[in-house]
Amino acid sequence: MSLKDRYVNARNFVAYYGSGREDEMSGFDIAIVEPAGHDKASIKKMQQNGAIVLAYTSVVEISPDMPDFKLLKDEDFLKSESGFVKNERFGTFMADIRSPRWNNLLIHRAGRLLVQQGYDGLFIDTMGNVELGVFTKDLQDQLISAVVSLLQRLRNTFGDKLLIQNNGLERLCLYTSSLIDGICWENPPFDKKESMLWWQEIVDRLEIMGRNDSVRTLLLIEDKCESGRVVSGRESELHKMARKIAKAKGFLLYRAPEHYIGAVNRPVEE
Repeated sequence: MSLKDRYVNARNFVAYYGSGREDEMSGFDIAIVEPAGHDKASIKKMQQNGAIVLAYTSVVEISPDMPDFKLLKDEDFLKSESGFVKNERFGTFMADIRSPRWNNLLIHRAGRLLVQQGYDGLFIDTMGNVELGVFTKDLQDQLISAVVSLLQRLRNTFGDKLLIQNNGLERLCLYTSSLIDGICWENPPFDKKESMLWWQEIVDRLEIMGRNDSVRTLLLIEDKCESGRVVSGRESELHKMARKIAKAKGFLLYRAPEHYIGAVNRPVEE
């Protein structure tokens, strides 16, 4: 069975950005991991136990702590009238996906992960940032085109590997659907009645993508905490609705601890 067939027929998945815990993740059909927390031996162990192992990688946001950051120049970053565009919450800068230098670094990183370390595919994060309202419609169009070009390059270079897009559900997925194997909706607002019409439209869109392009949807929900305690009131309704939608639409659902570290939760039962 091909990797794509195994992905499409998977029963569950896990997202864990800490280190170790290979035995726990081996019980899942799909494991999304942070490469910094794993070596070739741990990747191989999970694969031998039946898991598809995907490497987390960010293609727009980049931390100053990352080695690639030092290789970029000012023109490789997105800017606004007030300066560099940043994600203040995480202290990350937004690289310009149109930059040839940044594109080449991303392809090199992908090769290191997929060929040298042996991952089955990439879980591609932050590409949905191209939809942010801080960017004009014209710039959004340019950035979306650049993402499509990057995905085409990844597909042409690593054709047998899996490409999973995280978010980018408003516009981006309309252009990337034929180039990806799966899409993840991180923290969908299923508990917010004021957003119901919007998220119902997105659910329908994802279902169509699955039907037309065999794109399998992952629903990923992160537990939020306040003062060390899980806030369960609003989230309990969220998880209930997420479970209902996942079962009805054939999506996969995983409930992760805060920051996707510290523990590996059990698979969500139907």
